[in-house]
Parts: sequence; structure tokens; C-alpha cells
Amino acid sequence: FVFVSSMFGLINGLASMESNQLQRALTRLWHADALLAVDGQWAGKTVLRGVCILCAGLVQIMQGSLTRGVCNVLRSWMWLRYLESDGLTFTGHERDCVRSTSLLALGVFNLLVSMLPPALMRTATWVTGFSTGRETGLDQLRTCWHEDGIQAAFAGLVLIGFAVDVSSFLGEVRHEREQRFVEAKRVLDWAKERYPGSFFYDGLQSSYLASMRDLPASLTKLDSVLAVVDGLPAFVFLVHVRMGVLHMASFNWCDAGASFHKAVQVHQKVGRRALCPGLCLTAYLCYLQGGRDVDACQMLELCRSYRFEKKKWGTLDKMALRQAEAFLHITPPREDVEGCDRQVEEQEEERNVEKEESFYEEAQNPSENEEEAMEQEENDDDESFGCSDALDWRPKLLLFQKICVIHRGVDFMTSEKAQEFVQMIRAEVDACHDDVNWRCIGSFILAEALRQTEQWDEALQTCSIGLDLSPCISEQAQKSGCVHFFHLTAAYAHHAKGAPSAAKDELTKLAALSKAHFFQKAVDFKATHLQRLVDIEMEQQYKEIVVPARNQVRLVISVPAGVEAIEWDWVLAEYTLSFVAEFQPHASAAKSFRVQDVDQHSAEKGPWSGILEAARPGRLELVFDNSFSLLRGKDVRYRIQPAALQVERVG
Repeated sequence: FVFVSSMFGLINGLASMESNQLQRALTRLWHADALLAVDGQWAGKTVLRGVCILCAGLVQIMQGSLTRGVCNVLRSWMWLRYLESDGLTFTGHERDCVRSTSLLALGVFNLLVSMLPPALMRTATWVTGFSTGRETGLDQLRTCWHEDGIQAAFAGLVLIGFAVDVSSFLGEVRHEREQRFVEAKRVLDWAKERYPGSFFYDGLQSSYLASMRDLPASLTKLDSVLAVVDGLPAFVFLVHVRMGVLHMASFNWCDAGASFHKAVQVHQKVGRRALCPGLCLTAYLCYLQGGRDVDACQMLELCRSYRFEKKKWGTLDKMALRQAEAFLHITPPREDVEGCDRQVEEQEEERNVEKEESFYEEAQNPSENEEEAMEQEENDDDESFGCSDALDWRPKLLLFQKICVIHRGVDFMTSEKAQEFVQMIRAEVDACHDDVNWRCIGSFILAEALRQTEQWDEALQTCSIGLDLSPCISEQAQKSGCVHFFHLTAAYAHHAKGAPSAAKDELTKLAALSKAHFFQKAVDFKATHLQRLVDIEMEQQYKEIVVPARNQVRLVISVPAGVEAIEWDWVLAEYTLSFVAEFQPHASAAKSFRVQDVDQHSAEKGPWSGILEAARPGRLELVFDNSFSLLRGKDVRYRIQPAALQVERVG
């Protein structure tokens, strides 16, 4: 009962945006776990302890304690693992309820853990013995939904959310996502009959429509959701933010600015400050792009008004406060800006009065997080709130970055809109002229837009241009994450084009870069997903050989008639290796000729590839030459296409 009370309290607190609702829910969850620990043995005790610890870990992640939260999520497996042997095969009269709950808990756990970055995944395997993955979790959720048990509705929500949002975040290609959309539509149709008017499912249907690039229908659905969630500030806030994102993707700049402003007003009404600076700055950029200078001025000043707040700001908010100071040199030309300033001053005075009224009460009972935040604030460098002189901020590129990188809005655009957006980015990058910092940042935004539209060749070309610029950019521009995104986007492109060794090389270069950049968490999660895909392909398509010291290994390929071209690529684990490709036609009097010859290719230069075009019947020899090395053998992974060709190893 304590556990159920804590969960309902959490849901109600989140919906109504009550103060400290996360900390109160966490306290109740630990209390429930403590009661279970001293309780006698009964059916369900072990499972309920696992669910308590899992939920506590999720709450800690929501509080921003990522490491502590992930640790408890993983620790919950020590109890949840018994669901596989006991819960799924339970035979009592509560079987349907127990099995449905077990499938949901296992599915959510497997899905969460499968997306953890490599370091945390290694911890998961070592600490808990956990070895399953994402597809296992999704299969368990599908089974839970198909069996239509007590938890089917929740399993359906997770399946739709993964299809329309998480898959986009992970960078799955469109044809893979479309298969997930089919399943999402099936669940949505089921929910429409089973739970008509559910704002949870209606909200996900809006996301589904946006993923299908039907933005007008998605916005219409959100309008209907807004009427239902009136009185639940958290959901009203989320709807306004989502509408702002969809308006940006539709290039309805002023409507987007208005939606973000409404979201800020929801937070102000309930005394919340988190996310407000970031949303204010986004509204400012939208209004500026739409030509509404007075409204832009108002949102910029509202953003700046938060700079004196005693709060530990999140990354986006902290960056917004710095950028707001930098944008002060952009002065709206209209004469009625003074009226805007007076209006902002009046609003700020009202907010200050409200803060003074609540300050004494908050000071008497600070939460643990607030105390940590106040202590941290005393040690924070004031520079984080100031204007940097290293970069001359460009509002359009920052707006495009929010649309494309932060909100992944290109995924929602029709092909025509997406191409228009790409041209807008190109024009702004060209306008940077000799500003190498912003040209590099603009190129990374362009590369990400090209990735989302799956223009792989153009994306690779843009990444190459950006990487050529990267040695010349400032330290602050490097912290924007542009270099990291160049390698990540190039890895996505190589993987999509069927070159896993090249993708692996880009991911290796990415892993060698500093973690100190703006998009560190997002890049880590995306790279983790892509690394698993690449590793699977490398395992399936590539073969391994060891070239001993002072020796050669020859691969002799018999080329039959009808083969138009033969391709090969190989990757060296470390050090250097020489390579020769030579073709001997079967035709009489035909002379052999060398197709490729590379002397001591370094592993640091990445994979090596080649092609024999217009092939004729004959024999192709690929020679891996390590005869120059006196002591070291060399590990090589190679692939030859078409895969059906007969290959004989010699040496």
C-alpha cells in the first residue's frame, strides 16, 4: 500500500507540478522497500522490491542524479530477474495479473538498460549478470500488449513512444521506423476503441501523425488534447512545448514563439523556473525569424530576468542565459520597443513580489536538492552566466540548431520543407564568410539535417568539410559538439551505405575525443546504439585473419562470368600492413595487372577499400604483406563482395 500510495502521489504531483514531489515520492519508495525488506516471505515480495528499486532509480534520474539513478535501475535486476522463472510461469489464480505485470516490468527494464552508454552497460553486465537487450524488451512488451492483460495499456504506451520518439532519437533509418509505425498505428487503433478520449494515447497519436509528416493533423490533435488536460499544468506545459516544436517544423515562426511563451507562463503560474530561460530564448529566436521584433525583445528580456535567480540551472537554461546576454547587441529597430521594456519591467516586478512572498517559507524547509543546488551555486563560475567574447552569436544558426539537433524537427518535415530548410542552413553558413567557428558549427547543423533526410553522400561531404575546418576553431566552438557530430553523422552515413568498417572507424575516432561538450549525453546514447549495429554487421559480414610476422597471407578469389564488379574492404587492428590486389584474366594471352598497391597502411588511417570494375572471368589475388615486420603479427578483418564468391586462403 505504501508503494501504490507513492506511485499515485508521484503521478498526481507531476501532473499538478507540486513542489518537491519527486523527493517525496522517492522517500515513500524507500520506505516501501524498507518495509518489504523486514516483511515475511509471501508471493510477490521479491518482485515488488525490484519494482520499488526500479521506480526509485527512475525518480533519481528525473531529479538529475543520473549515476545514482542508473545504479539503482541496474540493482533492481537482482530481484526482477526472478520474474523470468517465477512471474512468467506463475500458475495460481492470479496468473493473468502476475504474468502481465512481469512482462511489463521485464520489458521496460530491458529497454532502459539496452540504451545505456558502453561504460554503464559494462557495469550492468558485471554487477547483475544481465545479458539480454532491446529486442528482448520490445518482444516482452509486445507480448504483454497482445495478451491484453491488466498492464496491456501501459505496454502499448511504451511501444508507441519508442516507435515515434525514441527510434528517431537513436537515429534509426526511415524504412526501419516505418515498420515500427505500423505497429504503433495498430496499438493506437486498439486504444481508440478501448480507451476513447485518453489524453495519453491522444498525445501519442499526435506524435505519430508528426512522425508521418502530417503536421496540420498533429497540431489539430494537440488542440483537442489541450482542452482535456486543462487543470493539469504539467500536461498543459508539455502540449504547448510540443506545439511550439511542430510550428517551428512548419516554419510558422510567430505561432511557435507564442506556444513557447505559453509554456513559460504555465511554469510561472505554478512557481516553476526550470526550462524557462531556454524556452524564452527559443521564443525570442522564433519571433526574430518571424519579424516580430517587439515580441522578440520581450522574450529576450524575460529570459535575462532569470539570471539573478538562486538556482542550479540545467545545461540548456545555463546556455540560454549566456546567449541572452550575447544577443543584447541585436536591437529591434522599431520605436515601440520602449513600451516593450516597460511591460517586461512590470512583469519582472510582479515576479519579484511573488518570490519575496515565498522566499521565507522555502528558506525554512529547503529540500536536499535545493541545499545542494545552493551550495553548488556558491562555487559556480560567474562566467557561465556571462557573454562570451569568443563567438559572435548568430541567431539564425542557433534557431536552426534547436529545430534540427535538439528537437529533431527535420524528421517531421515533408521532403519539400526539408529541402527548403537545408537551403536555409546553407545560406546562413555561406553568410558566415571567414568566421571559421560559425562555419564549422553551421556545417554540423547542416550535416545533421542531411542525416535526418538520409542524403548520405551530401552528409559525408559536409562532415569532411567540417572536419577540415575543425583544427582552426576555438576551444569554445569545440565545446559546441560540432566535431563529435561530424564523426557521429559520418558513422551513420557509412553504416547506411553498407560500409560498417568505415562506420566503426568514425566511432573509434569519436570515442577518442574529449567528453566536454554540449551534447555529450545525447551523443553517447546515439553512439552506443550505432556501435551495437556496427558490431553485429562486422560479426556477420567480416572474417578475421592473422598475418604472422615476416609472412604474407593470400586470398585467391575465383571470378566467374557474369560478375560485374568485386569490392573489398579491410580494417587493421593496429600498426601497419602492406596490401596488393592483382587480377589475372582467364583469356589466353591476357596479362595480369595490379589493381591496388599500398605500402604499410597505418591502422590510424582507418579502413582500406577497393573495387575491380568490369570484371571478367579470372583470378583475383588479395595479398596482405607483413614481411617487413620482424616481431609483430597483424590482426585484420576483411570483407569481399559479392559474398557468394569462392575464396581460398593461401599462406
